[in-house]
Amino acid sequence: MGKLSRSDILEAFFWLLIAVIFFAVSFSFNQPIEIYKFGATGWPRVILFLMALVALGNFYHAYSKGSKAQEGRVGAKENDEPIEYTSIGQYFKTGMVLIYYIIMQVQLVQLIY
Repeated sequence: MGKLSRSDILEAFFWLLIAVIFFAVSFSFNQPIEIYKFGATGWPRVILFLMALVALGNFYHAYSKGSKAQEGRVGAKENDEPIEYTSIGQYFKTGMVLIYYIIMQVQLVQLIY
């Protein structure tokens, strides 16, 4: 079956099963809406259709090219290079990012409580 693995088949089956189950459930709350001709289930069904379409597209991609990591992709490296700081300014910039993150977290906690 092409370059499919068992996990590719299970993943496609899982997403398609969710889409089918939720589509069937959508008939239980299908009420007409006066200003929207598709009713209460219009957008949920479109999202479910797109979810099924993406699952089938992912399945086809795995079938034709396999699910193995491809060489030369952006952000996908086999061996990561260690981070090296060459100046004190780089340490300072990293510290400023961390301090900014901590301040934002403290402000968020104060906003919530």
